[in-house]
Amino acid sequence: MYTLLYGFIWSLSKLPLKVLYALSDIIFVLVYYIVRYRRHVVSENLHSSFPEKNATELKQIEKEFYHFFSDYIVETIKLCSISEKELTKRMEFCGVEQMINKLRTSGKDFAFIYLAHYGNWEWIASLAMHIHHVAPEMSAGQIYHPLRNKEFNKLFLHIRGRFGGDNVGMKETLRYVINKRKAQIPTIVGFIADQGPKWNS
Repeated sequence: MYTLLYGFIWSLSKLPLKVLYALSDIIFVLVYYIVRYRRHVVSENLHSSFPEKNATELKQIEKEFYHFFSDYIVETIKLCSISEKELTKRMEFCGVEQMINKLRTSGKDFAFIYLAHYGNWEWIASLAMHIHHVAPEMSAGQIYHPLRNKEFNKLFLHIRGRFGGDNVGMKETLRYVINKRKAQIPTIVGFIADQGPKWNS
């Protein structure tokens, strides 16, 4: 099953982004108007988050979210085969060298990066590539919440690890930190804003 899933996604990923973004517009229509995926939940959350907005404004935000969600799907598909060169043109990380130098001069060997849950967070996994370019001796990881579907979980682990980052399950965070410290490997780990690794995991 996984081989078929990966083969299908990889084949789609070879399409130019221009074509994939056109596909995103079709996905938007399917998800928003036909399937109506979680429309009620999204609407309720927007009303709670923006009580000052009127119905027209909230509807506009709702549609923009679903357009973003559709773009997120095709951009994540593209990660299956996108080259480092092409991704570097589309994702810019500022201050990587300064961050690493600060870590070195402070005498520390471990740092956590707190990331906003904004934009395509799958593409943020490419930060590991930039860290390794500046400091090949460093490890770079990203904390993730395992998906229930085993095939999709395996696919996302492959996608997120393509550029050299370690995939760290939320419940494995403390163990990962301890193992890296014992091995004396300087490490930078990123996690997005709505993740909360537990010390007792």
